[in-house]
Amino acid sequence: MLRFFLPRRWFQTLRWLRLGKERDMIEAMRVLVKFFEELVASKRRVLNDDGNCEKKFDLMSCLLMNGGDTYVDDKLLRDSAVSFVVAGRDTSAQALSWFFWLVAQHPSVENKIVEETRCIIGAASGDGRFSLTRGAVKQMHYLHAALTESLRLYPSVPFDFKHVRKDDILLDGTMMKKDDRLVYAIHAMGRMESIWGKDCLCFRPERWLNSCDGTFTDMHVPTFNYVVFNGGPRTCLGKDMAYVLMKAVASTILFHFSVHLVPGHIVTPRLSITLYMKDGLLVTLARRKPAAQPIK
Repeated sequence: MLRFFLPRRWFQTLRWLRLGKERDMIEAMRVLVKFFEELVASKRRVLNDDGNCEKKFDLMSCLLMNGGDTYVDDKLLRDSAVSFVVAGRDTSAQALSWFFWLVAQHPSVENKIVEETRCIIGAASGDGRFSLTRGAVKQMHYLHAALTESLRLYPSVPFDFKHVRKDDILLDGTMMKKDDRLVYAIHAMGRMESIWGKDCLCFRPERWLNSCDGTFTDMHVPTFNYVVFNGGPRTCLGKDMAYVLMKAVASTILFHFSVHLVPGHIVTPRLSITLYMKDGLLVTLARRKPAAQPIK
């Protein structure tokens, strides 16, 4: 994270001298690379010995099978897996942590999510289970709005930067020189009154709902006012998958349980490249009473 703010030559020099955080980074990457290299080699052996790749549905098997008859380079497999774990797992988990923290403090929002989920999914079967389909997840507009609003206030990536390829002038007249780095705070942008209005600090999912039919909409928000998933041609490729994952987890948990914060537990962000909770989120879960079955 410090590389965002240090001049490039500074951290390159620290890395060359193996000092401070850069020394720790070298060791951390060595462990990470070794783990994934062993994972790739192990998966190749399993697939070769099994001879039936079609039944394998884990991430590494899918990456290997996507190459067809073409040999897929181990480094590409390793880097793809690292990217998926860092960009797909941590960010979604962090987003859900902040979401449940906010929902637990806003019972009216929780009730609306539960009501929507019950309406779409229906009552659970006798053993408490239900079938959650992609179509059902797509219909959860209020939940989608609540997750979007949560990410506005607590984006998984709180800041980002752009590298300037050539001299340019920003819309406000700021001069940018080639090789400059433009750092922008996504966390701060989500709390700016000039963008979101007087209630910019309020958790209000309704700001993302169409006033006519209650469906989710972001058409009223300029693309680069909400850059949680980046924007324009650089919009995150995993955006839709992230929403499906978060909506599936959130709807399943809230369908069965109400979430209560542990009294006295203080939630604060931890300084990191992604928005962790410093001491995690401590909650207790209370099983919900099943919804009343409609009389036939």
